[in-house]
Amino acid sequence: MLTQALALLGILALGHSHPQPAGGTPAPADVAELTAIEHRLVKAWLEGDRDTVAAVLAPDWAVIDLGGRMLSRAQVLEEGFGSKERKIESGSIDQINVRLFKDVAVVTGRSTLTGSYKGERMTVIQRFTDVFARSSNGRWQVVASQGTQIAGDAAVK
Repeated sequence: MLTQALALLGILALGHSHPQPAGGTPAPADVAELTAIEHRLVKAWLEGDRDTVAAVLAPDWAVIDLGGRMLSRAQVLEEGFGSKERKIESGSIDQINVRLFKDVAVVTGRSTLTGSYKGERMTVIQRFTDVFARSSNGRWQVVASQGTQIAGDAAVK
């Protein structure tokens, strides 16, 4: 369960962006906004701020976790914030890439997350993809996410 909780944070937790647009000039304001959203998400996950995470995830958002399960927004919010036995203590993100396609953005990267579940500490290293869509009111939301544990860097106790 801790691996899944850490994976959920990693899927959403992004730090620095390096745009690679699909043709044309990148939109620096959009890259900056997406980066700011990801910073808010990291802070929200670490501080247990469910409202901020819920606001950024689209109502029909889903994630494919490290175990290959498809989880809904409601399931992730319950698993991520419903347990007092699970704690995400720290996280770092690198190898970030933001690609913009008008009103859609694809963000990929690598995360290293450390936490505990029922007192057992562990670290998870994974690659992730976040897909954002811009709504008609101009607001970006995450619509889909996926995480894959990096082979050879499996969860370390």
